[in-house]
Amino acid sequence: SVGSQVHVVLRALAIENANDTASPGGGVQNDRGGALVVLASTFANDQAIYGGAIDNNGKGTLLVSGSTFSNNNSTGAAQTAGDGGAIDDADHGGRGTLTVSGSTFSGNTASGEGGAIDNDDNGGEGVLSVSASTFSGGGATDGAAIDNANNAGRGTLTVSRSSFSGNLADGDGGAIDNGDNAGKGTLSVSTSTFSGDQSDSSNTSDDTFVNHPGDGGAIDNADHHGQGNLSVSASRLSGNSSYASGIDGNPGVGGNGGAIDNADNAGRGTLSVSASTLSANIGGYGGAIDNGDALSVSASTFSSDISGFGGGAIDNGRAPGAPCACATVSGSTFTDNIAGGQSTEGPFQPASRHLPQGLAFSAADGGAIDNGDGDVGSLLVWGSTFSANQSFGDGDTIDAGDDINQQGSGGGTVLVAADIFDGACDKVGGTWHDLGYNVGDD
Repeated sequence: SVGSQVHVVLRALAIENANDTASPGGGVQNDRGGALVVLASTFANDQAIYGGAIDNNGKGTLLVSGSTFSNNNSTGAAQTAGDGGAIDDADHGGRGTLTVSGSTFSGNTASGEGGAIDNDDNGGEGVLSVSASTFSGGGATDGAAIDNANNAGRGTLTVSRSSFSGNLADGDGGAIDNGDNAGKGTLSVSTSTFSGDQSDSSNTSDDTFVNHPGDGGAIDNADHHGQGNLSVSASRLSGNSSYASGIDGNPGVGGNGGAIDNADNAGRGTLSVSASTLSANIGGYGGAIDNGDALSVSASTFSSDISGFGGGAIDNGRAPGAPCACATVSGSTFTDNIAGGQSTEGPFQPASRHLPQGLAFSAADGGAIDNGDGDVGSLLVWGSTFSANQSFGDGDTIDAGDDINQQGSGGGTVLVAADIFDGACDKVGGTWHDLGYNVGDD
């Protein structure tokens, strides 16, 4: 345990098999306002109620560089889930500052949030910076790699030059969960990669899953009455998913946002995506992105994304409590995205595309973008190119919005300018404004 106002440096140490199921911080506790520096060290198979390897709380400062965290676990205590499989920062009303660089996290798990790192959970306030690090094989309820600002917490997370792969969340945020459950989070991601991350990884199409689907195969932002600001730049998100396979012969069902989910379930969020590639992601609504509040996309590429229920690449429809789902897309490319399909047996149509086993789709709208289906959506698209997108419902390219919800609202407004369309758009039920300089069937 690091004492108050004490500065401790751990260099080239191996802390393994530390097991403290009654206290936080299986390897090290820094919860009295101390400063802890960890350099070129290894933490493996450590376990605690939260912070399997390290707990940083009580206005503590923690810097981790060139270190490895593997197979650490946060178990939780009686009726309390454990957060931060490797590191727990600013939890349970505490405060903390954590900086991680050049480090590796693999196979870390939490019974609660943050398979590798949990930041500012349960009313805490924390600042977390991650650079040049890798996160793989993590598992948690939310945020299988990193959880930021959950359960009324407030926090800031910056991620750069890092990679996330094969992280599996039972709930939201296959890799990162930001601003969930009445939390307020700010997340910035740059020059990073997300591949094979999945939300709803262990759920199936039983009643529990159907009532509580998990969202954001790679990143979930501003869910469940939370607030979040998320920016993604110069990054690649590929092969992520937010679906669950069927059981007992039933079709699979999907959470929203195969790569990114923004402002779902009465959340309020802003999402900016620039100079990024989103490919081969699979989601319920929104094969790549599901948006319920404010979205800006620029100079980005969407290809081979699949949506079960609408929006092969992007689904844009207002979340409860949001004034509008307002999306702007500029200078971007949409190719070979698909909305809808047919049942679980056999190949997807066309034959070159295959559904994951157990995943069933029906007719769905908007092969590239679905706007305002079932609720209000406003979409501006300019200077973008659409080709070879396919819908098994309305609008191979863009669906303007034609489904009315139970409250009698629905439909959307679409404005297009200087776009290239190879594929039909469906304008029925929505308001379509052609501002000119478009090529093809708009």
